[in-house]
Amino acid sequence: YHFFSKEVFEQKIQNSEFFEWANVYNDYKGILKTSIYDDIPKDKNIIITLDIQGYMNIKRNIDKNIYRIIGIFIYPPSMEELKRRMEKRGVNITDEEIRLTIAKQEMEERFLYEYCVLNDDLELCIKQVENIITENSLI
Repeated sequence: YHFFSKEVFEQKIQNSEFFEWANVYNDYKGILKTSIYDDIPKDKNIIITLDIQGYMNIKRNIDKNIYRIIGIFIYPPSMEELKRRMEKRGVNITDEEIRLTIAKQEMEERFLYEYCVLNDDLELCIKQVENIITENSLI
């Protein structure tokens, strides 16, 4: 992770230094081009946690001659369960409402990913994600 002030982040946006970036929950998040193209060896799997916007940006912009991208969308069994999990984590009510609204939109777009994994049973979910990574690994 790299942490920048809002001003520095916005300057990096202007300089096209990000591979992808977004303003998420009133906070800038992004992946520097150097983080992908310079810092990580070509013979390694890269695992990145992104929202749909970030995933689509990477999918659209990645050099497909060098990298292969596989998207895994992990989703809860229901919106009620997602709300319960947020409350258990102590997410404040305002953030919870925003996140639930966004989560509902994302659930409708989950089929943009190559894989969708239900997170109902944590151990099973982990095993399914491990299997997907193993099956798609180039190393």
